[in-house]
Amino acid sequence: MKKISDFSFILFYILSVSFLSLLISINSTSSVVISGDSSEESFLQMIYPVECSSSPTLSPEYSCENLYDSDFTYWSDNKNSCSLPTWIQFIFEEDIFLEFIVIQNVERSVLFNTRYNIQDFRLRTYNEEIDESPIMRNLEDDNFLQWFDINEKVNKIKLEVFSVYPPKEDLGINDTKSCVLEEITFYGKNL
Repeated sequence: MKKISDFSFILFYILSVSFLSLLISINSTSSVVISGDSSEESFLQMIYPVECSSSPTLSPEYSCENLYDSDFTYWSDNKNSCSLPTWIQFIFEEDIFLEFIVIQNVERSVLFNTRYNIQDFRLRTYNEEIDESPIMRNLEDDNFLQWFDINEKVNKIKLEVFSVYPPKEDLGINDTKSCVLEEITFYGKNL
């Protein structure tokens, strides 16, 4: 896992796109063979799930769809402090090669410091309903973007929460038993 700031991530993204553009302009006739009977260029891109589901949420306003909307909205459990079993699942329209995901706790300090934040989780990747490689991961207790390599062909991915960081502050807010997460971004290639 690599921890990067928003600025570093954006800088890395811009440099990557610039490098890819340079490669394309140098050899515009090259292509990547995807299967034996067709060829097309395949580039790293953000990939969006077609559907998601999760353990019970605080309300429909805090659904798992908030995790891939590129906004400050967030997912929130139903005030159970992410106790077992808390999970979030994403399904993609077709098989993709998922290179990595970027996860972000809530960015706003008041929310970050007064809610439970995910610590240890198991990431399950599925290819045709087969659980390919469940692996335990750890989110740092901060609100920067956090990068996790996957590098697998998938059509579904599931995050299962095993432990959390408790709130750092209690400002007398009623909703401090909620566990929250702001964004999960998927980067890969269509197959």
